[in-house]
Amino acid sequence: MTQVDDLAERALTHADFRAYQIDAYDQALLNNVREAQVELQIEQLKQVEGVCATIRLRIEQDLVMSRQAFIGSLTLESDDEDLSQIALNLVITDLAGNVVASNVFGISNDYLSGIDALDGADGLAAGGSFTSEDTFLPSTLAAPEGPAAYRIGGTLSFRDVTESHDHLIQLDPVTVHVLPQAELTLDYFQERNVVSDDPFTDDVVEPASPFLLGVLLSNDGRGTADSLRIESAQPKIIDNEKGLLVDFKIIGSQVDGESPSGSLTAVFGDIGPGDTAAGAWFLECCGHTRGAVGDGRGREHRRQFRLPRPGGRRRVPLHAR
Repeated sequence: MTQVDDLAERALTHADFRAYQIDAYDQALLNNVREAQVELQIEQLKQVEGVCATIRLRIEQDLVMSRQAFIGSLTLESDDEDLSQIALNLVITDLAGNVVASNVFGISNDYLSGIDALDGADGLAAGGSFTSEDTFLPSTLAAPEGPAAYRIGGTLSFRDVTESHDHLIQLDPVTVHVLPQAELTLDYFQERNVVSDDPFTDDVVEPASPFLLGVLLSNDGRGTADSLRIESAQPKIIDNEKGLLVDFKIIGSQVDGESPSGSLTAVFGDIGPGDTAAGAWFLECCGHTRGAVGDGRGREHRRQFRLPRPGGRRRVPLHAR
């Protein structure tokens, strides 16, 4: 091998070694970049998924709609006799005379004057009188397929103390016509991300971005939900363990894509059988937070009727998006 050949071989060997070093360096650099990317992604996930503080909100809402009901009144006047053990027994039958089950109608005594009770425990002095008014509220079982007719009657019993004689009076039945009712399903939707002013930037005020609490109403019944509206209260923080300086408020509402209003009440109007309607409330928060998915709990409007199926709301789930 000549000296020139030896120098050429050394140069090639050195070049190969440098090329190996550069390739190894590039690979190490690439690995470092990849590791840095992974670490950055992990940190970003921690920032997104990490929880600094948990806040629970409660928004109380009342669903209001017109419903069919019947009011019956009864007045009894005593002349010169003392009456005791006065008892009123109301009976509801179908047109064939069959007594209907107790869950078909709810009966509520809304007004009673001149006597404490009509269960046989009280009476009237001579010359006294009483007046009673009862509300009869049909459930969805009263007219499940179409209009139905019923008769409301009963008996009034009492004892004439003066003559020591018991009386039983048959009340003339009144026919009422019941219409099918609406059966509503409410699906609530909540935006998952809530962004507002960052409390850690004292010198910068970030604009608040309104977020939505939406509701989809579906009428699965055979009747119309008349004059329906949902009245909302302002949100209340019911759990703020770490004392985060944040607050929420409703700034308006919207129904079926119409122009938003500044009212807390969403007026839907009439919702016919098989129809749906959508509404939303716009909320704002001060502070920076990420909305946690909560749960919606509906309260059935039962008053004192004790009905297993009074109609109205059937379920109230909550979804986040």
